[in-house]
Amino acid sequence: MTYKIKINDRSLSINLMHNSVIDFGVFTVKATTHTFLFEAKDTDWGADINETEMEFYVNDKRCKYVGFKQLYNQLHGDGSFVKFEADIIRQIEEVVAKQIVKEYPGTDVNF
Repeated sequence: MTYKIKINDRSLSINLMHNSVIDFGVFTVKATTHTFLFEAKDTDWGADINETEMEFYVNDKRCKYVGFKQLYNQLHGDGSFVKFEADIIRQIEEVVAKQIVKEYPGTDVNF
């Protein structure tokens, strides 16, 4: 038996992933930012930056997150890594938001 199927509505959404690199000379940060792009009511597009994952490299070798955090805190003082990490994530997400708006003009980006 074949059924008569009628599509009432559709929703368009796209998962975006941006990869970025920050070279600090002594170490490098590689980040992946995950964004959900969707059709919006007030603008053409809306975007939610969901997460930015970071990897740390010293001499081109990937470090364990906990090890790099401990090293950073030992070099710069207890709790300094938390501020450093938040600062980098904020800056990366600002750059990603600008890139999204450039690619999809009029997008309202939340992060």
